[in-house]
Amino acid sequence: MVDAGSAKSTDKSHLTAPFTTLIVWPVMDMLKLGMDCIIVLKVASIVSRKLRRWISLFPPLVPCVAVIDEDSSFRTKELMWQAFRKAYPNRPFCLLVPNREIYGTVDLPGTFAQDNRTTFHYNVIRDDGDSALAQDWASFCGLNEYTAGNVDRVALFIDSTGSLKESQVSASRDKFIAQLNVSGIQVSRVYNKQENWIRPFMQSFVP
Repeated sequence: MVDAGSAKSTDKSHLTAPFTTLIVWPVMDMLKLGMDCIIVLKVASIVSRKLRRWISLFPPLVPCVAVIDEDSSFRTKELMWQAFRKAYPNRPFCLLVPNREIYGTVDLPGTFAQDNRTTFHYNVIRDDGDSALAQDWASFCGLNEYTAGNVDRVALFIDSTGSLKESQVSASRDKFIAQLNVSGIQVSRVYNKQENWIRPFMQSFVP
């Protein structure tokens, strides 16, 4: 005789149901999350490609400033300048030439001097690190007209291959960088060891 009150049930669904819930639903959620991630990555990839294309068509404005006292070894400057201007037709360029010593000076390419986006100043002071003698390179180059709203960064090249040492213009350099930083504009340094004051700027400067 079996006591109905103590009979054991053969229905084991209460054992499997919780495990089914625990296993199936997280897996489904993970699959859905995975699909969402794939969609997000695809959208991000499309946006990235469009952004790169936009930058290639409309590169950011990056004014260039070169400081060099002589360039006797730079014999292809006319061709180099033409190549630069073809690659970057809207990029402003400022050339600062510290006062002459016995080593010569800088001869401008003809098309550089005629370019309405170039500025050049000769007889820039060698301040030798004396802040009292620091000159306003930003004003020389017309950079005081820019803000972080229209220019993200300025590229700076200072030749130190021979007759000019960077320490000889360090006070003016520091003033220049500080002035731009106050305006929210970064200064990107570029370098070259062959007195070529054009080639260092032939790059995109995209962050």
